[in-house]
Amino acid sequence: QQQTLFPLVTDVELIQRPRERFELRRQLSEEVDGGTDWEARVASLNAFKDREMFVADMRHIVWPDREFGLFSRELGDVADCVLERALEICCEDVANKMGVLPPGRVSIVGLGKFGGQELGFASDIELVCVYDPPAAQADVSTVAEFYRRVVERLLGAIRSHRAGVFELDLRLRPHGQAGPLASSLQAFASYYRDDGPAWPFERQAMVKLRAVAGSQSLGDELEMLRDQWIYSDGACDVAAMRAMRDRQVRQLVRAGSFNAKLSPGGLVDSEYLVQAWQLEHGHQFSEVRTTNTLQAIDSLHEVGILQHTVWSSLREAYVFQRRLIDSLRVVRGDARDLTVPDRQTAEFMFLARRMDIDGGPDGLARAIDGHAGFVESLAAERDAAVG
Repeated sequence: QQQTLFPLVTDVELIQRPRERFELRRQLSEEVDGGTDWEARVASLNAFKDREMFVADMRHIVWPDREFGLFSRELGDVADCVLERALEICCEDVANKMGVLPPGRVSIVGLGKFGGQELGFASDIELVCVYDPPAAQADVSTVAEFYRRVVERLLGAIRSHRAGVFELDLRLRPHGQAGPLASSLQAFASYYRDDGPAWPFERQAMVKLRAVAGSQSLGDELEMLRDQWIYSDGACDVAAMRAMRDRQVRQLVRAGSFNAKLSPGGLVDSEYLVQAWQLEHGHQFSEVRTTNTLQAIDSLHEVGILQHTVWSSLREAYVFQRRLIDSLRVVRGDARDLTVPDRQTAEFMFLARRMDIDGGPDGLARAIDGHAGFVESLAAERDAAVG
């Protein structure tokens, strides 16, 4: 974090009490609206982002035993408020430059950890921008150009001081890197409908879709379409999930190491298990159609899909995996290297100390092996059950 933020630690009351979302919105508006030009408003936006993220990080470091999920909700509230205000000022700026009013409706939807309100230390921000042209708009290309420029401005307005830390990631938009920066509602719907060209992993990613900024009516419509696309028939392409996991392990995990996110039995296995059950049973039980993994685990238990012992062990494993990844990022200071250090190193000892695991480094080693073994076994049982 920037050194200019450290004086904030003298304000203990500010660190202790998380602010409600309406308080964050009000403070952000006051700071941004005080800017006299684009650069001043962008500087205020980023100063607010950096300060509020720093304060949330400090609360989590100083009081690590708080309720699990609270840290993610605090970061999520900051991210939502920043995206809301950033979209507004980018639309205003492009409208002024093009000499037009913002056409139609626009919505930003979050995906991944951002969509699931599961942000942690050094998380990136996965999102997609979708617009709906006004019915009377004759020149659709003008609308497309308007929102292309808006997203370009958005990418420049929200600034990351380190790779992977609040870095905007649009790779999950339709057609990925080859697709337009902003997608029309028609194109977005055509891509994800049953006979659309979306890959299975892209449809699976829709489990996390959550409207976060822009038009509420368009955001509500996109969430309704999400449910129609992925929760209508109980279909789940388990073979595609398995193939994706095999590629991830083969290409992204160093041989002989344990990656807390990507190795067999790691966080992604837990997430894929839960998402598969959501896709299979979401058409029958609306309760499991949540973007948050822990809430989905609890809902799957409540409707009878997960037996108590499986629910309890999976819940414990998932919380441990999330804490392990957050702690790795704190100890290592690297957002992207999630390989657990060798167990004989000082870094592993620091990791055990940060997680406050009973038994120190040996206790941490047992916990990693135990949770990874359970999740890997559960995934293998599920694969065998579905053939």
